[in-house]
This record gives sequence, C-alpha cells and structure tokens, in this order.
Amino acid sequence: MSPKGSGNGRTPPRVSELLKKAVAESNQVSVAKAVGIARLALQNYLKGESEPTTATLEKISKWSGRSIGYLRGDAEAQFRKTIKDYNDKAKPNYYLKISREMIQAHKVLPDNLKYLLEPAIADMYEEIMEFMRIKHDDMEDNICNELWKAQDDLEELSRFSTLIRSWSQKKEEP
Repeated sequence: MSPKGSGNGRTPPRVSELLKKAVAESNQVSVAKAVGIARLALQNYLKGESEPTTATLEKISKWSGRSIGYLRGDAEAQFRKTIKDYNDKAKPNYYLKISREMIQAHKVLPDNLKYLLEPAIADMYEEIMEFMRIKHDDMEDNICNELWKAQDDLEELSRFSTLIRSWSQKKEEP
C-alpha cells in the first residue's frame, strides 16, 4: 500500500473542492473513472473523510493538472509561514518606530492634552510586553535592549500623564 499523502488522515480541502466541482459538472461514476480511483474512495474524498495515498494524489494531480504540493496545500502553508516569519522580524522595528513617535508627540503636546495619548501608550506598552515575553530569546540583543528601553519610556509617559491629569483635576476643583 502506498504511503498516505499529508499525514493527517483527512482529505486535503483542495482535493475535495476539485472533486466536488467535477462531480457537480458530471457525476461520481465518470469522475472516479477519469481520475482512476474507486467510486467509494471518491465519496470518502468528497466528504473529507479519507486521506488519499501518494499514488492517488499523483492520479488526481495528473487528472487535474495541479501539483501534489498544491493539492496538499503545501504552498499555502509555506506562504503563511513566510509571512509570519517576516512579521515577527518586522515587529520590533515597528514597535520602536511607534514608541518613538508617541514619545515625541507626548513631548510636544500641551500638558492638558497629554491624557489623549494615554490609551495608545498603555496599549503599546502592553503589546511590547507581550511580544517581549514570547519572542525575547529569538531577538538580537541590541533590538531587545531598545525595546526594553522603549517599554520603560512608555511606562514613564503613562505615569507622567496620569500625574498631570490628576494634578489638573485637583487644580480645577473649587
């Protein structure tokens, strides 16, 4: 018996979709015959209940003109991994850029408006904290140190904004 195609015991979604489309345009008997598989196997693939063997994937590939990797969804999985890896590498620089912009905005805003930045500062602080908790070991030391400093600066701004706001409120009380 040929080894299974993708290792999860289920029909890859693209295989099911292709077969369903073909059956909708024809019928199960003719599709099974054209592909070179048993009708019972086709029914299982249509339901997503059976994993095609490599030999069956080769037949479906030849019949459909699609690669086995495409049928399995390998290209999509690789693309998603590439995007995730890129995002993980780009995040520290994004956090640094936004943090610096918030710090700069905080410096130029009049004291009575600094509180407007407070929610954004708190959110960015939390995002950096969570990112550092998860990715700390995977980052270069200099980026890591810059993020820790940005996080400290944001925390300081948040405390400063809170103090200014409470001071302003006390000043306005009769």
